[in-house]
Amino acid sequence: MDYRGEPVAPSSLRGAMTKALVIGVGNPSRGDDGFGWRAAELLQTLLDPATTEVMTCRRLTPELSVSMSSADLVIFIRASIDDEPGSIELQLLRPAKESAGVHAPDCSPESLMTLAEQLYGKSLPAYRVTVGGDDFRSETGLSKAVSSVLPRVLDRIATLISIHVEQDSKKA
Repeated sequence: MDYRGEPVAPSSLRGAMTKALVIGVGNPSRGDDGFGWRAAELLQTLLDPATTEVMTCRRLTPELSVSMSSADLVIFIRASIDDEPGSIELQLLRPAKESAGVHAPDCSPESLMTLAEQLYGKSLPAYRVTVGGDDFRSETGLSKAVSSVLPRVLDRIATLISIHVEQDSKKA
């Protein structure tokens, strides 16, 4: 159910074998920086756990490549300080040329993709969903600009997972 009590995840997600991994990134006690967490928490209640694993973290670390290695699709969700408040960006990611960045305390999604491929032989599609934040001060709650786009982001992610599941089932 979505925030209005309506179904979000298409029925084609039920019983599918594909495992999507959704990773909400950010700090929930820093205003809009908590957007990735909030979206992930809502998605966890909306999507079928048989087809989707949802995680939250304050930053991306090399250990996430283990979870990525058992997924068929990865979606990273986070707020952006550089984008227009309330703007939504969906970006298909490509692995980094090298995984050198995985030794830093905060990895990029692209370097994690490279690490998953190097360590586990897993090359998988990955997307980054970002929302432009408005207020990153130390407080709880999302700004009006960010909370107003949350339903659209949830719908887009559910649709993206559904499309991937349908494509995967046609290959089988």
